[in-house]
Amino acid sequence: MSSDKQCCPTDAPPVRNPYNPTGDAFYMTGPIDSKRAVLIVGDIFGVLPNAKRYADVLAKEGYLVLYPDFMGDRAWDEHSWPPNFESEEFKKFYAFITDYQHHMVLARRACALLRRLGVEKIATIGMCWGARVAFDLAGEGLVEAASSAHPSRFTAEVMAPAARVPICVLPSKDENAEDMAGVEKAVNAHTVEPHVYKL
Repeated sequence: MSSDKQCCPTDAPPVRNPYNPTGDAFYMTGPIDSKRAVLIVGDIFGVLPNAKRYADVLAKEGYLVLYPDFMGDRAWDEHSWPPNFESEEFKKFYAFITDYQHHMVLARRACALLRRLGVEKIATIGMCWGARVAFDLAGEGLVEAASSAHPSRFTAEVMAPAARVPICVLPSKDENAEDMAGVEKAVNAHTVEPHVYKL
């Protein structure tokens, strides 16, 4: 039986509660029963639609893709780039993004979640800021492969512990040349036959 009465006949506003959730946020796509997964460690702008599109493209190849939201509501506004690097706002943000031990907690939990879902092989991709976290996961032996595109704050010292697994580093022309020379040397010392490509 239909009715024209309001479903909530009251003038009282909805209950407001200043609660900060404590759970993790992820974007997950792809076959849930896949034995192969890709863990994406994104950039400082958070899980934007284009980032989800990238995850969906990988999922179409049969991978279970997990994209943790490392930045949450602290993600840098993509329309405010480049920032005033000397501003207090950016200095505070920089302290947050360079607290890698804080971010590794979520990264390890993401790996554990994938293993609990039955994933046997995890590859991780670090996008810009995410390079460090991706290669730290490899250095800890939590993933079977590590890669990065346009790695930020990335040096041979960061990459060296990851040398136990297959790696791929795709620097752009904007990376620090001295840092990338050290990375190239570390790649050439990798236990897997090295391949360094330059455009």
